[in-house]
Amino acid sequence: MPVKDAAAESRLRGRAIKNEIDRKNRIYSMAEAKFELDFSEEAQKEAAELFAVIPGWRDSDEKRKTALERADALHNEALYKNAMKLAEKGDARSLEAAAESMKQIADWQDAVKKAKEFEQAYSEVARKECKKKNIRNGRKETGKPTMKLFASASLISHIFFV
Repeated sequence: MPVKDAAAESRLRGRAIKNEIDRKNRIYSMAEAKFELDFSEEAQKEAAELFAVIPGWRDSDEKRKTALERADALHNEALYKNAMKLAEKGDARSLEAAAESMKQIADWQDAVKKAKEFEQAYSEVARKECKKKNIRNGRKETGKPTMKLFASASLISHIFFV
């Protein structure tokens, strides 16, 4: 009787091992499909997560690392391109946002240089926009009220205080 039990136990163990191998192969195939066919940031992160489920299986550890590197590069590239588009708008708010985006990816390409350029451009544009706003609101560049603003204030005080 113990011989039958040992043989049955051996078959069960063999099936369990085969099932585990099949499971790992299915996960590996799904991960590899995402890894090889879809070069989006999200797909590469998903592939890395799948490879992480089967550590040590085939080359899953290396592919996981590569998928994470790809996802990071894709993320940085998207931020870089978005920052460049913002900077092209040329207004102060867009230049400030572009500089902040570049700071987030400081180790990517020439992002540090671009962040400094955008900050400098932001300072110049913001100063010009402030001057335009002051002129529209009746103030000279010096910040002193113009005669038009002074006359309006005199008229209002005469109406309310006389």
